[in-house]
Amino acid sequence: MNASLLTSSNSNNILNYFVMIIGKNDTPLFSYAAESSTNTSYTSLTSSTLTSSTLTSPLTIQRNQKETAIHLTQFIIHSCLDIVDELQWKNNAMYLKSIDKCMDLSLSAFITAGNVRFILLHDLKSEDAIKTFFIELYELYVKALLNPFYVINTPITSINFQNKVKQIAIKYLK
Repeated sequence: MNASLLTSSNSNNILNYFVMIIGKNDTPLFSYAAESSTNTSYTSLTSSTLTSSTLTSPLTIQRNQKETAIHLTQFIIHSCLDIVDELQWKNNAMYLKSIDKCMDLSLSAFITAGNVRFILLHDLKSEDAIKTFFIELYELYVKALLNPFYVINTPITSINFQNKVKQIAIKYLK
């Protein structure tokens, strides 16, 4: 595996963060990625777009490395779920802080009362900002659950939800 896929030292296009909401039975409900570059670009993803042909990876990539980075991102997030499952029974807190590191990137997790997991792959250092981001994301998720047209444990496809996630991500995950 090429280590340069995960590093955040490339000045052309670097990972800022990748957040994923994972429901019961490891169902991906929502994903959001942001890359820092000279022109900041944000990519919103839902689980229906998480296929290798359409996913825009948040990792530092070149065009010929895109397929590898896509699978690597998914592997990192899914391998983190095993750690989250172990820690959820050892810790009473919803926010699990930084639970793992993968090269220059950290993985942080938040578990809701309904066992929905929020996973954040990032290169940030501020634990307070990450915790506040998770708390506001949780509030948004609860508001989405209160929508009578939302079916629990299905992908969140609301444009309004995506825009609000983008707003709180910009606010706390700079």
